[in-house]
Amino acid sequence: MSPKKRNASQSPVSSKSKKSIISGDLNSPQISKLKIGLILECGPQGADKKVCEILLRKLKPEIKCVSVTLSNKPNLVSQCGESASQLLNTENCDRVLVIWDLYPTWRENKKPCLKEDRESIFQSLKSSRVDLAKVHLICIQEELEAWLLADGRAISKVLSRPTRPVTIKDERHPDRVQSPKTKLTCVYQTHIHRKYSDLVDAEKIALQILDFSKIKRSESFRRFADAVGQALDALTSQLGQSEASLSLMVQTFQPDLFFTAAQQQRLSELMELWRTARDREQTLTPQEQAELDALVNAELQATQQRLNANTQRPSRDS
Repeated sequence: MSPKKRNASQSPVSSKSKKSIISGDLNSPQISKLKIGLILECGPQGADKKVCEILLRKLKPEIKCVSVTLSNKPNLVSQCGESASQLLNTENCDRVLVIWDLYPTWRENKKPCLKEDRESIFQSLKSSRVDLAKVHLICIQEELEAWLLADGRAISKVLSRPTRPVTIKDERHPDRVQSPKTKLTCVYQTHIHRKYSDLVDAEKIALQILDFSKIKRSESFRRFADAVGQALDALTSQLGQSEASLSLMVQTFQPDLFFTAAQQQRLSELMELWRTARDREQTLTPQEQAELDALVNAELQATQQRLNANTQRPSRDS
């Protein structure tokens, strides 16, 4: 790995165009049985809750969602175990997603530490005897607004007026953006002469996201979609259905003719190298980064090919 310093939030995937990660026509009644619990660091009407619920519905409208809002990161870290236990055992959620921003709403001199966040959250979950296999941790680098900045089309629609169209460029590397909320505020001030308000504007932008071709550039969003896919696959397996026929996953964990075991192994190796580089504030070599980009492209294309193959397969009853 190169010793060159890098932004610790840099995504492992380049901004090259990729196939859609979501199948367009999966109408099995089993989807309606899936219930996802969200644990968030915002208030009851906070931007995180609104945006995550909107995106979850866009992934699949039939999925039920139950959200717990804990107001701030300290509360989320200390209380997520109790909340996850309630979501799994009382609300009967199939999976729980714990979602937080790397940076708090206030910015301090102390640099936040993802490792410390994760360790503290796991401790809270273990103290409440939560089944860790049913919980997914998703840290957004740096803030929720990074997801929104990825799709300039959505922002443009919100800011445009009939007599004054606005065109905002996509943020092609959303996980690298420092202070995403500040950047979005600058966009708002430039074009409509007011500050961005997360409580009002985040929801409007999320509603204008038509597909995931832009936002999936964010690694944390891909983990969000991946967690939903894993939950659906687990439910599908319990119901005796084919895994592939209902897959929403960004990644598949079973090698097949679309993405081989050798490709999966190499992708896993490169992702581990990337995480090590990120933690050391370094970067992969150009050759490693190019190979990683190519494998991620191939995996996403394989997902679409796999879904197309299964949606075209005749049912047993036909």
